[in-house]
Amino acid sequence: MSALAAELPPLPLALEGEEWSCNIQNGYNVLCELYEKSRRIVLQDDVDPVQLKLLSEKVFNDSLPILEGMEQDGVPTDWVHTCAHTFGPLIYELEMASLAAEGYEHQKIALVEPVEVVTTAKRGRPRKIPDPTYLREATSKHRNISFRELAATLHMHRNVL
Repeated sequence: MSALAAELPPLPLALEGEEWSCNIQNGYNVLCELYEKSRRIVLQDDVDPVQLKLLSEKVFNDSLPILEGMEQDGVPTDWVHTCAHTFGPLIYELEMASLAAEGYEHQKIALVEPVEVVTTAKRGRPRKIPDPTYLREATSKHRNISFRELAATLHMHRNVL
């Protein structure tokens, strides 16, 4: 969660001798309040997952139209993009916090290739080499997997295992 910015970037200066319109200033204030409230909630430990999900949708549905309107009213595109990229990680963190509060954890998933298929220069089917570590784990007593089931899953004959 350290990827979250402390606050939104300040509104850029208007052209010389002018100020931003009331709509742009109000839009900026709404964006700042929305960002601060959401950031405070996502950094809390004990939050209702439904509240996080609803807040994530609110941030997405409220911030983008305001940013689009500000861009149409003359706010520099670079600033609008910077703000949008500031809200992106916040929405992501809200979604991840919601999943974590529901009991789901975001983990790196490693895909295991239990069988290596080696093609030879000879005619016929390719040679299949099962991973011994995978086989040891799959056939351990606490797994309760029969050789027949394992062979069918790996698309190999059980005598080859």
